[in-house]
Amino acid sequence: MTKDKIYEILSKLNNKMEIPEDCFGYEKREANGIIKQLQNEGLIAGAAFAEGGSRKPPLIVWLDHAYVTMQGLDFLENYKNEIPSKIDIPYEFISACAKIADNPASYASFDEDGLNREIRNFMDSAITRFGYSISDQSQQGLGQTGKKAGELDIRICKNGIPIAIYEGLIHSSKQALTEHIDKSIKKYNQSGCRSVYVVEFSRNKRFGGFWDDAMECVSNHPKITNLEEVNTQLLGVKMLKGLFSWHDQQGDFYYIGVNCST
Repeated sequence: MTKDKIYEILSKLNNKMEIPEDCFGYEKREANGIIKQLQNEGLIAGAAFAEGGSRKPPLIVWLDHAYVTMQGLDFLENYKNEIPSKIDIPYEFISACAKIADNPASYASFDEDGLNREIRNFMDSAITRFGYSISDQSQQGLGQTGKKAGELDIRICKNGIPIAIYEGLIHSSKQALTEHIDKSIKKYNQSGCRSVYVVEFSRNKRFGGFWDDAMECVSNHPKITNLEEVNTQLLGVKMLKGLFSWHDQQGDFYYIGVNCST
């Protein structure tokens, strides 16, 4: 178990926050293993476990009595001291995309929502310790018809203020990419968030050809200017950075292409 995951669980327990049903994305059986490991390492105490049947994993019974030990508090304090003073959100998006590009076979069966959910999980574990919050599939802005709220893939906030909007799609056509760009900078961005990210997952065998087409499509978008390629130091994760127009003002626009070809 990583330090990030230990910190996430210990900090929530120490703040007396209720543990969500999905146990931080783990199945209950796996979550039990995590809690038991934290007990064995002396980081928490007082956790109780209900015995389950042969087909049902045991449930965690710990919210009323479990607490973080002095050893656990020392872990939290030492972890905070290791945290850098600031975080680079574009870099964290590149890092999250690289995790998917590294395992294309594992994600071959994932649909668009599944891939976006993985990006959200990777980003969540990377940025929440810096005071950011992240949500997915939030109802906000305007939908495609303009008559009701749309489903934004990801929104990142700092102190309750949106600082980044994310839209992700599996590559199908230039028209689909243009539509997602339009949604991210116009329909879903009613408050004027200053940074917008559009990530496109390519399952094409020729990633170079996909990238050339993507650059042409983004370059020709009427609301995007000052576009330039950013060196990600990766061949399978490429980024463009530019400016988008929002009611006669400008914000930062990022487009990331991810190679998911098996």
